[in-house]
Amino acid sequence: MPKWVASTFAAASAPPARLSTLAAPAGKPLHVRRRAAPVSALASRLMADPIARSSPLLAAAIDPRLPDKDGKCPPCFNCLLPAFKCANFGTCSSFSGRCDCPTGFGGDDCSTPLCGSLPDDNSRRPPRQPPAETCSCPDGWSGINCNVCSTDSVCNALMPPGLNGTCYASPIAVQSNHAKCDVTNPKILTLLQGQHPQVSLSCNATGGTPPAPNSQLAFELAQQLQDDPNATPAPLARCGFQFWIAGDESFYCDLDQCVGTISTDNATSYDCRKIRCECMPGRMLCGKDGSVDIRDFLTEEVKGPGKLKCSAPPTDPIGSTPRMCEFTEPAMDDLISQLLGDTSIQLRCSSGECLHVSQIPGYGSSRPQNPDSGSTLVFALLTTACLLIVFCVVMAFLRNHWKASRRRPELANTHALTQAELDKLMADHVPATLAFRDIQYRIPLPRSSTNASSTSSPASAQHPAEYIQILHGIDGLVRPGEMLAIMGGSGAGKSTCLDILARRNKSGEVSGHITVNGRELDPREFRQMCGYVDQEDTLMSTLTVEETILYSALLRLPKDMSYEAKCSRVRDTMVELGILHIAKSRIGDATLRGISGGEKRRVSIACELVTSPSILFLDEPTSGLDSYNAHNVIECLRNLARNYNRTIILTIHQPRSDIFSMFDGLLLLSRGHTVYSGPAQTAVHHFTDIGFQCPLGYNIADYLIDITVGFNAPDRQGDGQPGDEAPPLVIVDPMGSSARPHTPGDAPTTFAAPIPSRPSLEQDSETEVAAHLASGATPLRRPRVTSSNALRSPILQRPQSPASRHLARLASGFLESRAGADLQAALLEASQSLPTSPAPTTPATPARGPTPTAMNAAEVGMGPAALNDGEDSDADAQRPLLGSNSNASEGARRRLSRNTRRDLRAMAAQRAPLGTQFRILADRTFKNLYRNPYLLLTHYAMAVVVAVLCGLLFWRVTADIAGFQNRMGCFFFVCALFGFSCLSSLQTFATERVLFTRERANGYYSPVTYFSAKVLCDLLPLRVVPPILLGCIIYNMVGLIDSYSVFLKFVLVLVLFNVTAAALCLLVSLAIRETPVASLVASLAMLFSMLFGGLLLNKDSIPTALSWLKHLSFFNYALEALVVNELKDLQLTENKYGLQIEVPAAVILSTFGFNAQAYWADVYKLIGMSSGFLVVGFLVLHFKVKERR
Repeated sequence: MPKWVASTFAAASAPPARLSTLAAPAGKPLHVRRRAAPVSALASRLMADPIARSSPLLAAAIDPRLPDKDGKCPPCFNCLLPAFKCANFGTCSSFSGRCDCPTGFGGDDCSTPLCGSLPDDNSRRPPRQPPAETCSCPDGWSGINCNVCSTDSVCNALMPPGLNGTCYASPIAVQSNHAKCDVTNPKILTLLQGQHPQVSLSCNATGGTPPAPNSQLAFELAQQLQDDPNATPAPLARCGFQFWIAGDESFYCDLDQCVGTISTDNATSYDCRKIRCECMPGRMLCGKDGSVDIRDFLTEEVKGPGKLKCSAPPTDPIGSTPRMCEFTEPAMDDLISQLLGDTSIQLRCSSGECLHVSQIPGYGSSRPQNPDSGSTLVFALLTTACLLIVFCVVMAFLRNHWKASRRRPELANTHALTQAELDKLMADHVPATLAFRDIQYRIPLPRSSTNASSTSSPASAQHPAEYIQILHGIDGLVRPGEMLAIMGGSGAGKSTCLDILARRNKSGEVSGHITVNGRELDPREFRQMCGYVDQEDTLMSTLTVEETILYSALLRLPKDMSYEAKCSRVRDTMVELGILHIAKSRIGDATLRGISGGEKRRVSIACELVTSPSILFLDEPTSGLDSYNAHNVIECLRNLARNYNRTIILTIHQPRSDIFSMFDGLLLLSRGHTVYSGPAQTAVHHFTDIGFQCPLGYNIADYLIDITVGFNAPDRQGDGQPGDEAPPLVIVDPMGSSARPHTPGDAPTTFAAPIPSRPSLEQDSETEVAAHLASGATPLRRPRVTSSNALRSPILQRPQSPASRHLARLASGFLESRAGADLQAALLEASQSLPTSPAPTTPATPARGPTPTAMNAAEVGMGPAALNDGEDSDADAQRPLLGSNSNASEGARRRLSRNTRRDLRAMAAQRAPLGTQFRILADRTFKNLYRNPYLLLTHYAMAVVVAVLCGLLFWRVTADIAGFQNRMGCFFFVCALFGFSCLSSLQTFATERVLFTRERANGYYSPVTYFSAKVLCDLLPLRVVPPILLGCIIYNMVGLIDSYSVFLKFVLVLVLFNVTAAALCLLVSLAIRETPVASLVASLAMLFSMLFGGLLLNKDSIPTALSWLKHLSFFNYALEALVVNELKDLQLTENKYGLQIEVPAAVILSTFGFNAQAYWADVYKLIGMSSGFLVVGFLVLHFKVKERR
């Protein structure tokens, strides 16, 4: 046995109390080290020391071996000098003479343990202050020098921004790990008498020294490559080993060329080929106070190989539970065996290393990057099939439930019940007397016109005409059972007057009074009892005639009315209008051949006529119809008015004589002025009385139009008032050569004679009067214009041109006539709120509905016993309106005044509820979608074709930098594809804007049900199904992560992105009426969102003042969610120039400015943006998209 071993054994065998005072036999302290060589002369040192050779004076100043004569100059540390060395195998800097210390060590010579934590640099970590044996570590850190992590959260500080770290507890280092160990040898613990022995360990996975070419280690590594050519040579690790007693470091070792292995039972081992150790002078086991000194043993005998082997605890094989380990080295094992009887140093160790989850060994094998199986594709197809099946089942259930709700259980009594319901529909209504007084309407002049007129003349400059007066004090009255025709030439104001009477929204200023049963109703109440047929037909081209009318009936007829009764009412309406033979024909449009224009006109009328409203307005109902069908339409309207006590008001341009004879009332307009308002059949007498007699054989309707627009000379002598802006009048000779004088009491003029040539239009008004007097006819009454009439007739108050004089003559003639006085009396009577039935045109006309007497009795609250058994006399039929001095009338008026609104509220409660409206509108919208399948099929074909193309282009992407680029490119392209394909949503509403505004104005449905149906029918088939189809095809072909949950998250983002883009386009189409402008705005919005998506522009490089713009980009959220879902846990491997570089994909994501933990946050933001767009779109639809004429 060597002499130093014997001496050490003798010292160790002595009683513990003498451990620190053992001496050698010669009386000197026991040392197990070689003595240093004697110091030579200064000249020898100058020749040997490089610093001394360059500067002898500096060498003499800093050399501690030179005598300090005055005892005041301590030696300065300089690791470049032989007298100083760096502990713990720190490296000496050749520039500063200072030591670069391992992590967790500091001081001049790297012998001082540092506190703090790993995220802090050594220069910022505070040294441990004696006499403390341990550091007070921050939460989540432990160990002698606080190098060992214990929780995942503390590792976030060591990760790139936006990434979270994981505390990996394996003893085998992935990059660089640290461990703390407690020595568990019982004999060592007994020997040290309560002084706690510990071991700290830190390993660098790639810091080992490469083996020599012909070494055994090199041969073993080469043999591994021969056994598995595809294997990658394992890097050699290097570990630092420190042995501590009572918090003081005793010795340290450097373990080099270490190979780490992990067995199948998760046991780990480090096999290190080279070991070198050093003692800490003056510490325990290294000569402290003359105690044992093993410095020579460590430097001369401990050479390796060494092995640190750890077993995994069964209950926590890879967790943070401490492992039982042992450190073996031949020389140390021999010493421990001889001194203590143990075979090795026994340890209980806890390790920790901060990593990203993608860096943990085994992560790549559990998540294959390029799946060869079709499991994901199978799952995707199953998911799609399940969604389609669920959708079909739900729709079939709703459809069957709807159909079942339409059927009545009493099939035997179906016909009788249906007829009873129809009779109830026609009888249950509010008889409405519509009176209007002093209706005026004006529109503002365009600014350019105002400026032009203000500079044209000095008078205009002083009083600029800011408005154009369209209507001037229009009066009229129509009772239940009557049909009022509004006639006049082009530009007379017929449609404008009808719109105002129907309470349509107008762009100008409206004044006057419109009452129903003597009460002014609010627009909502008025719409509940009215129907309106516009001059232009707005119908869905894909629906059939029957479906179009049926949807109107389902939405507007009483909800307690059976489906069979509604269908019967639709059929009856089609029979009345002569369109039953085209019931199954589609409406058609410019690209799809359908029914004719005249048939469309009758379908539009049928949509309003089917509900049998109390008041029905029609704008040019006979336009586009031949004479026969025009007669049928007007006759149908007359029957509705007379048989069912309805109020009909229509405009008509040039009716035939037989059509004119069916009108009960006539309102004749000329340039916005009332020329006549009263019974239609007395109009000819009125104009004869004022000097305009209809020629024999001439159509009275044509003649009335002629005398209102028959003045050829333009009105160029007006005074610049707004009223003169209307079309010019032409004067008609009222006493043509074929005319004959008309005297009161004559029979009405017949039109059997041949129609003569049109009367001369060249005579002046004064000439007409003279000719009229010369013929011996009754003198014409000159208008006597009263002050009140003058105020309401501006044309009577200013200098007149020939056209204006002619119009003034017609207007004042009516105001001063008996017809005008009768109208004013009737208006006064109507203000008392009692509707009455009209007198029949002839006594021979049968009354198939309630008689006037019965109607009046019912209205004033009298029971059936008070009726005269249905008897009707001419006197009763033709009696005048009840006077205001009648007590019975007063009671009736009070009751009707109270009950009108109550009846209207009851009618409103009978309309279809919101759920029914939604179901009907959804059914209509789906029909419109699948009957025009080009848009639907194009979206599906696009998804399939593009998915296959992208799958071929990005086939089986790899787990390297190129694969990272391909993944991002694929995701960005898919987002751009769906983003711009959503521009088709612009047509979702644009094509139906006019239809919606008119149906809404007519009270078909609530805006919320229409919007919900449109959104459902657009989003589900066009925005949800295509992304699912594309995702099912592209996912497996590209080779994305083979995980069903990841696939579902991928499809979820695609669907949400598509829905968000579609919602944005829908909002744009609602807010902007012009489709080209809306398309441009939507395209710019897509490009803006794409710019801030994260691929074209790095989000971290955006200027601070503009960085908020990225939060407005839904491309940003969708692309980030897609790449994070796919790449955050991916480990990229790049082989360049024989080097293999591994980097987590999450690190590259952070370089692009993506947050690897933001998937669900992005999903929530997409949901919020899509919901926000839809809510704002609905608000725009509700408050902005309204009919305005």
